[in-house]
Amino acid sequence: EELATVCREILSLVETHGYQFDDIGVVARSLDPYRSKLRTVFDRHLIPFTSTTGQPLSREPLAKAILRLASLPVNDFERSALLDVITSPFYRVREGDYPAVAPRQDQWRIAVSLLGITRGQGEWQRLSAASTSSSVQEGRNDTESDDQPIRSIDPAQATLLARIVARLLHDCIALPKRGSVTQLTEAFLTLVEEHFAIPGWLNDSDIVIEQSRTMLVGSLIKEAVAKLAALDPLYTDLSWEAWMELFRRAMDETLLPLEGDDHEGVSVLDAME
Repeated sequence: EELATVCREILSLVETHGYQFDDIGVVARSLDPYRSKLRTVFDRHLIPFTSTTGQPLSREPLAKAILRLASLPVNDFERSALLDVITSPFYRVREGDYPAVAPRQDQWRIAVSLLGITRGQGEWQRLSAASTSSSVQEGRNDTESDDQPIRSIDPAQATLLARIVARLLHDCIALPKRGSVTQLTEAFLTLVEEHFAIPGWLNDSDIVIEQSRTMLVGSLIKEAVAKLAALDPLYTDLSWEAWMELFRRAMDETLLPLEGDDHEGVSVLDAME
């Protein structure tokens, strides 16, 4: 509501008193309480702006997928987390390793649901059995109508999914359970580079997305990882779960600019920055 009030005042200055958006500045003691809503509210009122603040890197889809990847060994390969990882547009599916079939992520979600997979390496191994069947169909009881469709899994998609998941689980299980910050960070970077094509990280990325914002997100993730190196003298032996929380904190503390430097409009400033 405070942001909406500010926006109405800005529009009044522009429409009634003849100010330009570039003439107006908004200063808050701290923008932290408004960071998540700032862009949404200003866009709703069609007010262009620049700001000294940003949003936490951890809210970006690519960053979320990377954090999900780090969490897999901790949450025992929970279904939604693992699916979020392998259905990310940045996930690396290597040609030649899998059947010549276009990935159908909707089929993957159906397969996991029909097979009753919730978490755990043992449950994910059900995919291998499903991939050798001629088909996998959802059961139907006698009270259901004959014309109700039966959802089924394409065996080729089941094979593709089974191999993708098997490779991911194998590499996650191989991660060290404990170690120094540097040891755990290096192990995670190896995992990321094996399973993700992040713009700006690798020259041979399988996925090329020509967006400057995506490149910026990739570089900021690398910056967040680099922050962990400074903590090595403080944490010489910690668990993977503890390391993951340090990584999550680094991603939360790394801010992504709300707008590009070439944007013009109302200046929204944080007095503490």
